[in-house]
Amino acid sequence: YALFHLFITRYGMFAVLFNMEELMSGDTAVRAECLDFIEFWLSTIYLHTSQASSESCSPILIVGTHKDKVSNPLHHLFISRILDDKFRDHIAWPHVQVYQQNDSLFAPSIAEDTELLMKKLFHSMDLDQSSTLEPSEVEACFGADADPSLVQQFFSFIDLDRDGKISFTDFRAACTQALSFFPVDNTLGHVDPVIPHILSVIEKIALNSDYIQQRVPFAWIKCLDSIKQTGQDVLLLSQVEKIASECGLPLSRKLGLSREVCGMLEHFHHLGKLMHHNETSLRDFVIARPVDFLIRPATQVVCEHDLHRTAQQTEARRLTREWKSLTQQAVLSKKLLPILWKEYQDRSALLEHLCVKFGIFIPLKPEQSDEAMSFLVPTLLREETLSPVADGVLNCFLLFSSDPDFLQQEQRGVWRREDLAGRFVPNSLFGSVIGQAIAWSQSTGGAQQKLSKTEAMMAFGKHKFLLQELKEEKCFRLVIFVQNPKNILARLTSIVQNVLDKTMPRLRCYTALSFASGGGDRFFLDYQVVCDKVREQEGMWIGSDHVEWTELRKELGEWLPSNALLSSYDVFFSYRQGDFDSEVVQKVYDILSYDVVGEEGRRLEIFYDQVRLKAGRRFDLDFMKAMACTSLAVPLVSSHALARMFSLNEGSAEDHVLMEWCLILELQLSGQLRSCLPVIIGPVSSDLDRDPIGNFFADDPLARLPDIVPRRTVEEVKKFMSNNNLVPSAQLEERTVRSIVKELTKNLAVLTWTLADSHGQSVLPRSDTHARELFGLFEQVAKSVIKAYEAIPVQPQVGKTGGDRGLPALEVDEGSTPGDTRLKAKEPSVQELMEEIN
Repeated sequence: YALFHLFITRYGMFAVLFNMEELMSGDTAVRAECLDFIEFWLSTIYLHTSQASSESCSPILIVGTHKDKVSNPLHHLFISRILDDKFRDHIAWPHVQVYQQNDSLFAPSIAEDTELLMKKLFHSMDLDQSSTLEPSEVEACFGADADPSLVQQFFSFIDLDRDGKISFTDFRAACTQALSFFPVDNTLGHVDPVIPHILSVIEKIALNSDYIQQRVPFAWIKCLDSIKQTGQDVLLLSQVEKIASECGLPLSRKLGLSREVCGMLEHFHHLGKLMHHNETSLRDFVIARPVDFLIRPATQVVCEHDLHRTAQQTEARRLTREWKSLTQQAVLSKKLLPILWKEYQDRSALLEHLCVKFGIFIPLKPEQSDEAMSFLVPTLLREETLSPVADGVLNCFLLFSSDPDFLQQEQRGVWRREDLAGRFVPNSLFGSVIGQAIAWSQSTGGAQQKLSKTEAMMAFGKHKFLLQELKEEKCFRLVIFVQNPKNILARLTSIVQNVLDKTMPRLRCYTALSFASGGGDRFFLDYQVVCDKVREQEGMWIGSDHVEWTELRKELGEWLPSNALLSSYDVFFSYRQGDFDSEVVQKVYDILSYDVVGEEGRRLEIFYDQVRLKAGRRFDLDFMKAMACTSLAVPLVSSHALARMFSLNEGSAEDHVLMEWCLILELQLSGQLRSCLPVIIGPVSSDLDRDPIGNFFADDPLARLPDIVPRRTVEEVKKFMSNNNLVPSAQLEERTVRSIVKELTKNLAVLTWTLADSHGQSVLPRSDTHARELFGLFEQVAKSVIKAYEAIPVQPQVGKTGGDRGLPALEVDEGSTPGDTRLKAKEPSVQELMEEIN
């Protein structure tokens, strides 16, 4: 199962075999397991062979074995009904080939056997061919193990008159109708008349397949035969080109030998005749015998070691510590490979590369510098529960489906948890995902991971989580142990999507949140649909209940973008909207939204006007109220922000950016604002001959600011403070435009033009603004904000507090609309509280 997906392509047809005895079993668990097996392969074949252009997949034949034990044609009909009932809505079902019993030239005895059986049944029931049957008599024909509901469906299908009776003639015709599977007797081989019929169906499909009809040059066929005749498992591309030249290639001078050979190899690769990958590291190798070359060496490592013991494995057991690590922890030390791959030493490097490429081996970071390289082998992980999950923890689910209409339910984006229709998790997916997750965890300094076959406990940096594969519910469960789940969710879904894009591009991943209705029913809600509903302030139907968006936000708030007005904030961004300044705030906000702070790992609450401010409200009052209950202010002091200030005079209308900066100084002076981190940005240029961000102070812009008091701006700040029991300073009415900006920049600031990497070189490229993200500008600013926030001392808290930095609490009026936050002084006043704290 670890490698089968490498050999499933649309250029073929597939037979799914099952034991008919299992579907006729009275044990419902055995029957369910058999149906799950068939469903797994239907989904797998569709996943790997479907085409986006037509939503079609390769032909599928379902073959039921053990006809020597299940020989009754009525039982075959019953099994066919079970399959139809279970899979009629499966996306691959239209591509399953039917067994037309009456049309079979190879099985003339089928109808005769069925009629003979009918006569025996009717004789035993004292009936004749002119008799009619009632439902109870039809049920008796099928036997004690028959599902009554399926028998009733069968009866209703025949009873067109709806009089509760059917004739012998109609019953016999129904019993010889087309089956959804081919029943075979393994013990008879080709003597079984159904086997030739299967071969006939395969031949007919093959002759009508486009890839069989595809005409290729005879020289290509001759070249393929010559490659196979070398007897080598792997050849160099140069060797294949020499063989191709001897066979008459190139046939096109325009293409040339190399391009035509690559096209020929791609064609035969898709047909499964050989293996050739065009990526740089593998392009020089042509694997003529993929099974011999890859499967056999891989199974020296990936196998049930308790059941298999080759000579190489016996020798490898002498390395006791390494062998124990492989068999008990699924960690393969590179020291074992020269032993296990003794026969393949000349190709071990290529084998190792392919095993890593296909996710069979996952490189692990050595704990010690002198330690041998090791790999995780996901297939060898053991089935065990790593840690019980407590009630109340944050968790969501990842659902998978290759059905393009999976999201389009009767209620869009709503699934009942017990409804498994359309869901599918390939066997290899969990191992591939945790492989990439481990690589990310190791590169971000995450804690040591704990792994089993269906569970992975790890961390991305400070973000701890548990990923589980729930086989019964056919999904992944993500359990998060910090209060801000968005970073883990975003990173993990990115990893999942990367795996799917590379190995299963037809499979889609849907993030779902669990929700219990008022009636106790459990549902999965599509994450993006929920986010859209809350953002648009619309309710949604969940089962028979209409749930308001406010209830969705209340129940699922930790997962949703934090965009309501709050009673306190950790960080406040003050900036003037403009191309680059807005880009800085937007991207730093996105980065910080995924971060966590404090021992409990909670998310940062950030005031970003594009997210927080609401239509129809006094935005100036809202942003000043938010500023007054913020721990850390982050003003963007830029050439763009100052441009409008140069023309201000005493009678100018209030400048809202200058108003924010003036309020920052007042709140700092009173102790209400605990910290301020200016981000200073000089002139921004896309000119390749200039630095992308210049030195802000180079032309002394502060000296050019007007040295006048902006009366209306100052008056608005004074009015706000007085209305909210905040005492303005004596300096407020004397603050000039120049002094406000000059005093603000005296705070320890982030100078964006000086950001440098570990080598002292500028991290900013000489290119457009989008390239700056690749070189870490936004990440550097975000890290500086986190560092400044975490440097704020935690103070004793009085009553209800904002954030975790000991800010005085602010109230939200009861009965106010969502987001209608009122700044109110509690008893004692804010000023008195600050004096008490200090």
